[in-house]
Amino acid sequence: MFQKTLTRGFFCRQTGRWLLRAWSPVFALAGPIACIVSSASAGPPYLVDDPGTLDHRRLFLYVAEIGSLLEGTYTHTAPNLVLGYGIRPDLEVTFGLSGYASNTPAIALDRMNNPALALKWRFREEGRRTPALAFAYQVTLVTLDQGFGRGHSVHTLYLTGSKSLGKGLLYATGTLGGNVVSKSGANWLYGVAYDNPLGSRWRIGAQWYGNSALNSNGIPEEHAWGVGVTCVLNDYWTLLLQAGRSMKGNGDLLTFAGFLIRLTP
Repeated sequence: MFQKTLTRGFFCRQTGRWLLRAWSPVFALAGPIACIVSSASAGPPYLVDDPGTLDHRRLFLYVAEIGSLLEGTYTHTAPNLVLGYGIRPDLEVTFGLSGYASNTPAIALDRMNNPALALKWRFREEGRRTPALAFAYQVTLVTLDQGFGRGHSVHTLYLTGSKSLGKGLLYATGTLGGNVVSKSGANWLYGVAYDNPLGSRWRIGAQWYGNSALNSNGIPEEHAWGVGVTCVLNDYWTLLLQAGRSMKGNGDLLTFAGFLIRLTP
């Protein structure tokens, strides 16, 4: 059965709208729709990440659709593809790509965009009175409307922490230094979430997250919430679902639907 290791134991930004995250930080920025942080105990299907890392020496694939409905216009990234590998029990690497589509023909695109590479290291395990902590670094080549070789890169540092609370896990994510976006300045990403098991296969959780405005790139200040569930279908497939809403009017419905697939025994 799959579970992220934390000794037990994904924001996306682009067009000025929020979508939910997703998976290790890559999901976050791999998707071309404007969102927030980018991480199953926790993490996917939530935007807020935790310090959990993928199982040691195992290869995983995330496949998902991330969508946003605003005033009758539905915009989504599909497929979101993120390949992840557990290098060590406390270290993972992920690589992601995303497709993009909209019911507004003027911005419809049909190619894969925004390749993103991320590395996450959990440098502290949870103790009796101390939280687990992890750093993540991600570099994304923004190619949505420019194509390869003509876009700019986004460099992001994340700090995430978690502490067991009851049967579940309370965790939070924030950027360390902000998003450094070539020609566009920087903004801050943050969020908190709680994830709780329901039996041996189901988990239910909720998240709240936000980001500072990035006016030079048309990204507004955002606060949003979401609720989600995960279900372990078998030893290789886990279902990931999440839905929420912007508190600033930037999204009437924010959705995440996908699978985590273990590719190796």
